[in-house]
Formats: sequence, structure tokens, C-alpha cells
Amino acid sequence: MNNMSPFADKLPSEDKIIPVMAKISNLELWKELSYITHGVDIKSDNDTWIVTAGISSSDFPKLKKEPFVLYIEYSHPCIDLLQNG
Repeated sequence: MNNMSPFADKLPSEDKIIPVMAKISNLELWKELSYITHGVDIKSDNDTWIVTAGISSSDFPKLKKEPFVLYIEYSHPCIDLLQNG
């Protein structure tokens, strides 16, 4: 299973905090990650969780390699799109 959005390789060129959404298999390990700012977590099906977080764009490659991250994608804040659209 590919654990990345097709847009995940198009990270911002400068290091900045980006919002991410992921499907994970272990909420306890997710909450132990110290390099992210935790958002919400929602229980999904088959013992998985949908979670959100803020992360430095330079740490995104490390996060997507975590073994419990089943799928991950990042987004640009809507305000950036509206201002720079």
C-alpha cells in the first residue's frame, strides 16, 4: 500500500509548519512523537485512526516512514491559497 498522497513530494521549499492528516494503526505511538503538534484523532474502522497534526516540512519525510503511518498527506492552509491563489 502506498502511504502517501500523490502530492506528498511537493513540499514547500522553505522549512515551515504544515498541517497533515494521516491514517495510522497505533494511536499510542503517534501520541509519543515529540516532533509534531498533535491535533485531533478519530477512531476509524479496523482498529485504525484518522489524525491531524502540524509538523515542520523538514520532518515530513521522517513521519511518513513511521511504521504505523498507513497513509499521510499534507495540505496548505486555505488562507495561503486565498492570499496567493
